[in-house]
Amino acid sequence: MTETALPPAPTPPAPKSSGRRGLLRRLLGASGSLIVRLYALLMLLVILWAGYTAFAYLTRSVFSPSVLPERYRGLQTSLDVGTLRRDRAIAEVTAETPPPPGHYHGVDRWFQPDPNNTCTAAACHQPLPHNRQKETRAFANFHTTFLTCRMCHDAHLVGSAKTIWLAATTGEPQNQHPAVLRLMRYLELNDERIRSDPAAGHAAIVGPLRETVEIAGPDPLLEYLLVELETSDPGSPVWRQTLEQLTMELPNHLRGEYRARLDLDVAAGERRLANRQMREWTAGFVAAAPDSRQREDLLRRMHENVLPKPAACEQCHGTRPGRIDYQAMGYPPSRQQALESLTTASMIERIRQGQPFHWPTLLERGPARPATTQAGP
Repeated sequence: MTETALPPAPTPPAPKSSGRRGLLRRLLGASGSLIVRLYALLMLLVILWAGYTAFAYLTRSVFSPSVLPERYRGLQTSLDVGTLRRDRAIAEVTAETPPPPGHYHGVDRWFQPDPNNTCTAAACHQPLPHNRQKETRAFANFHTTFLTCRMCHDAHLVGSAKTIWLAATTGEPQNQHPAVLRLMRYLELNDERIRSDPAAGHAAIVGPLRETVEIAGPDPLLEYLLVELETSDPGSPVWRQTLEQLTMELPNHLRGEYRARLDLDVAAGERRLANRQMREWTAGFVAAAPDSRQREDLLRRMHENVLPKPAACEQCHGTRPGRIDYQAMGYPPSRQQALESLTTASMIERIRQGQPFHWPTLLERGPARPATTQAGP
C-alpha cells in the first residue's frame, strides 16, 4: 500500500494578550529587583546608624563622662542614727527619693533600731554598728535586727547559752515566740493534719498570720494572702492554693521581722540593773569633757566585759550543740537544720581572717561524674 503524507498542522495564531503578559512580567521583575535593592539599602543605613550611635556613646562615656545632676547629689547615701530613729512610713521615705535612685534604692522593709539597746540609744554606736570590714559588715549588721549585742560581744559567754526573746518595744521577755516562727513551725509540723482536716487548722494559721502582718508592716503580699484565707472556705481550691503560696513566701520574712531580739536568759532584776547602770555611764560619758580622765574611766567600765572582735559565726552555725538552741526558740525543724549547718558562716570566717575566697568547685566541674574506685586485692 502507498502511504499518503498528511499535511502539516496549522500554527495556532498567537494570542492577542501575549504582549501584555510579557510586559507585565518584565515590570514585576524590575519592581522585585528594586524592592530587594531598597531593602538592602535600608539595612545598610540601619547598620551604619547603629554603629555610629554605639561609637558615639562609647566616645562620650570615655572622653566626656556625664556629670551627676545636682538634684541627686544631696541624696542620703547612709543610714545614720537620726534617720533610723524616725518612725516614718515607707511611702514617706520613698517619696523623698526621686527616680532613678529611688527605683534601685527603695526601702521595702524599714528597719527600726532597738530603743532599749544602751549601746546605740546614746549614739555611741550606730544602729548598724559593723562598718569596718566592708566584705562582711552586711552579714554582721543583719544580726542586729534579731540579736542583742552581748549575744556575740559578751567576753564571758562560752559554749551554749540559754536565751529568750525580748520584746523590742519594752525590752522585757515575751511569753510567745515571734509570730512568723510560730506560723512556719505549725505549717511544717502539721502538714498532713492540715491537708486532711483544713477546718481544724484554719484558726491556727490565720491568727499568727494576722499578727505577722501587723509586725512586718505594710506588706501587700502578706495582706493579700491573709484576705484570701479569711474569705475562702477551709479546704477549698482557693484556700489550698493560698496556703501553698503562703508556705513559699514566709521564709522571705525571716530577716529580723520579729519585733523581738534574742538575749541571754538572766533574772529580770539583773537585766534592769545592768541597763540602768549602762545608761548612767553613757550619760556621764557624753557629758564629760573630751580626752578627760572621767571619760576614759567610763569608757573602760562600759567595755570591761566586751569582746571587740567575736568569732561567733561558727559557734552558732557550725557546732552542735551551738550557742543558741533554735528549737527552744521556736524555729521550725527545717530552719533549725539550715542554721546549724550554714556554710556561709565558714565562708565569712575565712574572709574575716584575710584568707582568699574561692567559688565552689562544683560550679567549675560541670556535670557530676561517678567517682573512680581502686580495685581490691
